[in-house]
Amino acid sequence: MVLEGEDQQLMLTFDDAEEIEYDQVLGRTMTTARGQKVQLGRLISIEQRPEISSINRHDQRYSQMLNWEYIGTDRMRRQYIKDILDGIELPYGYTAEDMSGEQLDEDEEEELKQTLWLTLAFIFMALAAMFESFFLPLLVLMSFPMALAGVGAIFCGTVSEFDSSAKVGLILMFGIVVNNSILLINRFRLMVREIIEDNDYPTGDGDGQVPKKRRIGGFDLWRLPGPERQHVLRRAIVEGTRIQMRSILLTSGTTIAGLLPLLYKKDASQGKDIWENLALSSIGGLGSSTVLILSAIPALYWIFTRWGWGFARFGRWTKRKRGKLAPAPAPDPTVAPE
Repeated sequence: MVLEGEDQQLMLTFDDAEEIEYDQVLGRTMTTARGQKVQLGRLISIEQRPEISSINRHDQRYSQMLNWEYIGTDRMRRQYIKDILDGIELPYGYTAEDMSGEQLDEDEEEELKQTLWLTLAFIFMALAAMFESFFLPLLVLMSFPMALAGVGAIFCGTVSEFDSSAKVGLILMFGIVVNNSILLINRFRLMVREIIEDNDYPTGDGDGQVPKKRRIGGFDLWRLPGPERQHVLRRAIVEGTRIQMRSILLTSGTTIAGLLPLLYKKDASQGKDIWENLALSSIGGLGSSTVLILSAIPALYWIFTRWGWGFARFGRWTKRKRGKLAPAPAPDPTVAPE
């Protein structure tokens, strides 16, 4: 057929193909959109030939494709194909592989891995510039293994195959997972700034002061006394998690609800399509990452920030030892501590 100016092959299959009278089919007439009667034999030609006889040549390789219809569960179908491929004895230079479209070839697998690593590198650089930190981007990227835990659990629980569509679902899911982590960590930083402003902490570069800059985060509390900075950080994490929890749950919940229809099938005997494994991958990753982000990221932010305080104080101690920093003034003994 000629569709949009290009020749395309049309293939029809019939259960009673052996009994069809081709002369009767070609002798029928059809009515065009203009009302003209045209004999079907003037438009098409029909021939019957076995599909197995066709051998294709591509990239100096000859290939022959076998098609059949299998009725059963997806797990049984995959096992059936695997048993057939394992039982075929081929001479040297011949291979047999599953070309159903559910698996990626080596080139596509390599391209997918490169895309994933480039995505991670771009996310890390963007976050490092936004947060002006090295540790916080690492904390955001920890949401990836949190999502992968749910992906592995849902595929093991449903006994589904992690095929190419599931791998594409990973890339689509990572964007939402990273967004949830960014929202939560940014909320912590905003809460730190609000607490500092509400309590009128002194600003400056000395001990007991917070730096004069627009984007204040948990790391910038390291100059405050130990009990004060821990109190501010703890309050920022608790209130930030409470405020941001609703938006994270709504974002993940609505996305999961939108993917659920892709898992519905009227005929359970049919095998899985590409959308089903893609939906499984996204749903599993979003479910586990949402729970772990809300429960683990606050604790990890507390730990990472405490580490940052330790590195900052160690760096200041090192500079004082080298004489590059003036020693801290000694407290006045005549003034009683508050």
